[in-house]
Amino acid sequence: TAPQVISNPGSGSLTFDDAVLGNVTDNYFYAVRAECTTPVGALSGPSDQVGKFEFELFETARTDYSWIGINLELDGVFDAADLADHIENNSNNAVDVISISTWNALAQQLDLYLDDPFEPAFTVALKFPYQVEVDILGTLSGTVIWAQVGHLPEITEDIYTLYETSRTDYNWILQPLDMTSISTTKSLINDIVSNSSGPVGVISLSQWNGTAQQFDVFFPEDSFPSRFGYPYQVEVNVNIGTSVTWP
Repeated sequence: TAPQVISNPGSGSLTFDDAVLGNVTDNYFYAVRAECTTPVGALSGPSDQVGKFEFELFETARTDYSWIGINLELDGVFDAADLADHIENNSNNAVDVISISTWNALAQQLDLYLDDPFEPAFTVALKFPYQVEVDILGTLSGTVIWAQVGHLPEITEDIYTLYETSRTDYNWILQPLDMTSISTTKSLINDIVSNSSGPVGVISLSQWNGTAQQFDVFFPEDSFPSRFGYPYQVEVNVNIGTSVTWP
């Protein structure tokens, strides 16, 4: 079934054909162009892009953590409580968000916020990674798929600061949505080394394995699949100063 996008100008709401939801393998993006009658066949410029982006959330016999990113402009999502509500109301099965955490690169630790209520209800940001802990109702082991549907943000705002500290040197990024040509961990590492604001080496690149509830760690010589819009932990060696920006 071809995906269908319906936009309600009065509310700004977006509705997607369910045929394209519930699939983390493929994400879809759309831009509408109007065809004119005078002159016949002439096309308008493209509208703002909209799309859908999905993440799989895990509950296991051990812990129940997943890493996600906010890739699209989500109506009404401004803080952690809003994000938890969005996940609970836009997943393909019943799920309860227990906690949301952000990575504090300067302190090299997770800042953990528990639900009921989130205290403080910290602001969440586009293109930023978060760790979520969930309870999938009715099961002790399984997954749900959380769907984001919304407008595509400005790609040019994708800037991450990568820190080296006196302790460890881990940072979290999302592979930017416009980096569609980068499809391996090796290429992503090379891009960070080549396009950061100063000399930096990448020691390792890690991806969260929700099924195993542990990191899959990749080194510069490794070449495993990577995906735009997905979160990665980057361990760096900053050669001058204590931080660089990328890209």
